[in-house]
Amino acid sequence: MNNCGKQKRDNRREIGIIIALIAVVIFVISVVASCCANMKKTEIENPVTDATITEAPITEDPVTEPPITESPVTEAPVTEITTTEPIVTEDEPPNHDTPDLSDLEYPFDTISFDWSEETLDGWWHYDIPEDYELTGGYLPDSAQVYAYALCNQYDIDYPMVLALIEAESGYKYDAVSEGGALGYMQIVPRWHSEWLGGILSDDALLNPYLNIEVGVAYLSELSERFDSQDEVLTAYHYGVTGAYRDFWNNGETGSSYSDRVLEIAERIRQELYGIVE
Repeated sequence: MNNCGKQKRDNRREIGIIIALIAVVIFVISVVASCCANMKKTEIENPVTDATITEAPITEDPVTEPPITESPVTEAPVTEITTTEPIVTEDEPPNHDTPDLSDLEYPFDTISFDWSEETLDGWWHYDIPEDYELTGGYLPDSAQVYAYALCNQYDIDYPMVLALIEAESGYKYDAVSEGGALGYMQIVPRWHSEWLGGILSDDALLNPYLNIEVGVAYLSELSERFDSQDEVLTAYHYGVTGAYRDFWNNGETGSSYSDRVLEIAERIRQELYGIVE
């Protein structure tokens, strides 16, 4: 009888344990189900996109790159005049101041070129107009320096002498006129029959250096007699007698010839020194 009661108590205990285990299992299942439901709800409310939180969205204009404009601030503006091209001013004559003595032929190689710095002081190379070059004109640096030194010696305007050479001979050292005038400065032998104590031949007056020397010395003589360049040039071209007869006796100081030479001289002065008197 006692054994039967004990058996019943043991059976009831086992049933209680089983019921308790079933209850625990049901509780665990309900908790798990509840968690799953919450996670699913979170996914629905906050869907995950392809881009992660750590990746910045890619746009057409990234924040880290400056915007591109038609005129980037790092590029200098382009102007019509660049700084690599020299600009000639009145204080910077365009021609060189060192004589080019290469390739000189007779008769331009007949003098010494041992010039001092004082002789070359203020001298600038002069390019004769192209039209005269095409017709045989030629005035090398050796003749230019020689004329420049003589002008300084006789106190004669150098651009005026270059202009006279252009008007008289077109820069042809061997020019001979119908009236017998010779060389650069169209020296008439009968007016200068003697020079430096001797008689000058036509060949001698065709030497460019002697021709220039005679011409500049004659301009110096005329400058001592007359007051203006108009008068000096008119007398040089027409002779003193012709100047009185055709111009000065009629009340004219100058002539169309002197006007032309002085106009050429101003052009040459501008080319050499960048100034006009």
